[in-house]
Amino acid sequence: RLKAPKKGERRIYVINHASIFDVIFMSILPGPVKSIMKESYTKLPLIGWLSILSGNVILKEDFNTGEQFDFYERVREKLERGVALAIYPEGTRSKDGKIGKFYDGTFKLALDTKSDLVPVIFDSWNIIRPGAFWIRDVKTFGKILNSIKYEEIKDYSYKDIAKVMRVIMVESLLDLRDKRRKTDKKYYRHDLQFVKIDQEMREELENFKQKINIELYNKLKKIVYGE
Repeated sequence: RLKAPKKGERRIYVINHASIFDVIFMSILPGPVKSIMKESYTKLPLIGWLSILSGNVILKEDFNTGEQFDFYERVREKLERGVALAIYPEGTRSKDGKIGKFYDGTFKLALDTKSDLVPVIFDSWNIIRPGAFWIRDVKTFGKILNSIKYEEIKDYSYKDIAKVMRVIMVESLLDLRDKRRKTDKKYYRHDLQFVKIDQEMREELENFKQKINIELYNKLKKIVYGE
């Protein structure tokens, strides 16, 4: 079972962004955890205020050189102290429950800071849907995959890591949803519209897998699933 990082053990949680509830759902992650959040999120009622008070790292929309240096120093300092960072590489919440394209800055940061990566899957889209502020679902489901050590990825480009990580996380999310469909008759993704969306995601996944570094994919898949 994954434990909290120790001092000097740098860790970044890579999470799919399904709902504004994810900020609260992060409490399942081991150790002290801070998010890297877009400045616009701090303006949301309650969630934004809590994010600032919790000491998360705020990512401004536009950086000047000095602010960029300060941002990296704050990130490095937290990681070195054993404070894990949680990052949503999609950059925004999913509109339909799919995992969108990953921005590769997360993975460049991981290589620059020599951090381990821990992929985390949240199936929380239905809790608070985009554009709404009321809770539809009280069931929270997530999965923490095995940690990927920096030594395993250091010789690969951050762009390749971003693409492979997205494939693995899409596969994991689809697997989690398939299991929920088998065990929960009231699971909202039994609805035909969501079955169709998940099928689209499977088809997109197969096309996307043809464009990734297969060597890295096979390597990381064995690690995250303990194969």
